[in-house]
Amino acid sequence: YPNPILVYCIIWLIDVKWFDTALAWADLAIEQGQEMPPNIKSKMPAFIAASIYDWAEMEAEAGRTVEPYFQQVFDRVAHHWRLHERIASKYYRFAALWLLRDEDGKPRASSITDVALLEKADRLLAKASELHPKIQVKTMRQRIAARIRALTDRD
Repeated sequence: YPNPILVYCIIWLIDVKWFDTALAWADLAIEQGQEMPPNIKSKMPAFIAASIYDWAEMEAEAGRTVEPYFQQVFDRVAHHWRLHERIASKYYRFAALWLLRDEDGKPRASSITDVALLEKADRLLAKASELHPKIQVKTMRQRIAARIRALTDRD
């Protein structure tokens, strides 16, 4: 049965950044097929994904961690929710760039010495590009490839 109070509570929990409870309740609402209010055009998974993505971008820009919430939602985006390709591709790109952070928190392939980590980031960027070709990951993928070559040519 419709439960608009649950949905409004989830929206409020996202607004006040009580993400643990919001994500748990959102899973329940999605499982029950709860509808979003008429003034919100997206469905619950897209709303949650967009909200957490926007928060993660702000946190990363401020030099703060985005975990565990980004990873929790990324797992849902990658394996459980059917979302528009543009939204999913942004998650894959962000996950890759998060792996490539340097000591200043900036994504920089040249700061990474772990080839496996570089390859993982490249796979995430490849998936982002596959989902949405205009996601703008080509330059970073080229930098990753160059860094992998530089690290493996030394050996």
